[in-house]
Amino acid sequence: MHRLSSRKLKTKTGCLTCVARRKKCDEAPSRCGNCTRLNITCVWREHTQSDGLRAITSTNLRAKSGLVLHTTITNGYPPFRSDLEKQLTLEAPEVLSALVSCMASPDFQKASLLGTFSTESRVVRHALVAFSAHTSAPRSEHSYRLSLGSYQDCIMELRASLPRGVQSAAEQDHALVAVMFLGLLEGLQIGDSRNAVTHFDMCQKLLSARLSDEGVPKDPALVKVYRLAAECIMYNVATLLPFDTRLDRVVRDWGSSFECLFPANDHELSPFLGGFHDIYRLMMNINVYLRTFQPGNSMQHDLLIGRQNSNQVLATLQTEFRMLENNIPASYDRVDGAAGTRLYIAKRRISVLALKIHLSKIREPTMLASDLPVRQSVQEALEILRHEDLREPGNPALRWPLTILACATDNDLDLQLVVAKMKEFELILDPSNAFKLRCSYIFLQQWAEGVIQTGLKTPMDIFLLEPMCPAKPLSEL
Repeated sequence: MHRLSSRKLKTKTGCLTCVARRKKCDEAPSRCGNCTRLNITCVWREHTQSDGLRAITSTNLRAKSGLVLHTTITNGYPPFRSDLEKQLTLEAPEVLSALVSCMASPDFQKASLLGTFSTESRVVRHALVAFSAHTSAPRSEHSYRLSLGSYQDCIMELRASLPRGVQSAAEQDHALVAVMFLGLLEGLQIGDSRNAVTHFDMCQKLLSARLSDEGVPKDPALVKVYRLAAECIMYNVATLLPFDTRLDRVVRDWGSSFECLFPANDHELSPFLGGFHDIYRLMMNINVYLRTFQPGNSMQHDLLIGRQNSNQVLATLQTEFRMLENNIPASYDRVDGAAGTRLYIAKRRISVLALKIHLSKIREPTMLASDLPVRQSVQEALEILRHEDLREPGNPALRWPLTILACATDNDLDLQLVVAKMKEFELILDPSNAFKLRCSYIFLQQWAEGVIQTGLKTPMDIFLLEPMCPAKPLSEL
C-alpha cells in the first residue's frame, strides 16, 4: 500500500502562531496542521502588512520591523477581546453559584471545568460572556452590547459546527455547556420561552448522547458539569412546557437517560433542585397529557399514545403522584442543620399540593375552588406559607406552585395572602421568573375584581399564564 508522506516540519519558518509557540509548523496552505488541530488563529507574514498596527503582548512573537501580528496569541488559546471578557472568563467557575441549592454539596459552588472550557473554547466563552455580561451593567456601560455580540457569535459558531457533526468528546462537551448558558440567558434573563425551549432541547440531545458513551461519567469534574446541565434541563423544560407544544417529544425521549447522574435520589448530588426530580418529571408528563387529550373534550378520549387512551394515561399519572406524595428523600435525614431540611421539606410539600390540585382539576374539569379536595389542599399549603419563610434568593422553584394556589383560592383573603407571598418571592428572583410571577398575580387580581372578562369554559382552557386559572372571578366561586 502506498504510504502518504507527511509534510516536513520546519523550525524557524512557517506561520507566526507556531513560531511564537515555539512549535514546528508543517506550513500547510491557508492553515497549518497545528492551528487546525487546536482550532486557533493561524497568522501568516503575508497577511500582516495590511492589518495596521496592533498591540503586541509578551506572548506575541517579537517580530522584525515591519511585521505586525494579525491577532494576539495567548499560548494557543483564543485571545480575549476585552478586559471585561477576560474578567468574566476568570469568574466562570462560580458563575452559577448563586443558583446552587443550600441542600447541595458545597462542591457545586465552584465548577472549575467551566473555567477550563471557557478558556480553551471560543464557543463556550461566547456563551458564558453572553450570560454573565447581561447582568454586569454596573461594571461597564457596554456590557449589554458585549452580551448581544457574544450571543450572536456563539450562535454562528454553533450553526457552523453542529450540522457537520461534532468529532471529539471535548467538542461535544463544549457545545453542551455553550447551549446550556444560552438557555439560561433566555430562561432567566431575557425571558423568551420559545428560544429557551430550543436551547434546552438541543442541550438534552447533547447530554443524552454523551451519557450513552461508555465510561463518560467516570471523571468527577465532568460529572459535576453534567449534573448542572441536567438540572437546568429538568427545571426549565418542566416550567416552560406550558408555553411551547414542541416540548412534548423531549419529555418522551427523557426516559432514564439522566438516572446515572443522580443515584439513590441523593439531594447532595442535586445542585439546583434539592432532589425534586420526580416532581418535575411528573409536572412535564401532566402538561404533555393536557396537550394531547384536552380534558373536558369527549372527542379526545379515544386518542391513543402507543396503546393507552386518555383514561389509562391519567391513571398512570395518578399512580406516579401517589408514589411521590409522601416520599421525602431519605438523604434529608442526615442533613446537618434543621433549618435547611425544614425549608426543603416545606417547599416539597407546597409543590406536591399544587400538583394534587392540578390533577384533581384534570380528573374533574368542573370542580370548583370551593369543593372539598381543592379547598383542603389550599388550606394546608396556606398554613405552611403562614408559618414558614420559604424564600431562597435566586431559587424560582415555588413560582409555579404559588400561581396554582392563587388560582385555586376560593375567597379574597386567601388570594391576598398568596399574592403577598408572590410579591415577596418576586424580589429575590431572576428577571424572567420575577416578571412571570408579577404577570400572574396582576392577571389574577384583575380577574377577581372583574376587570378582565374572558370566554374561558373551564380553568383548564388557559395554558399561557399557568396550567390552571379560575373560570370566573374568584369572589363568585
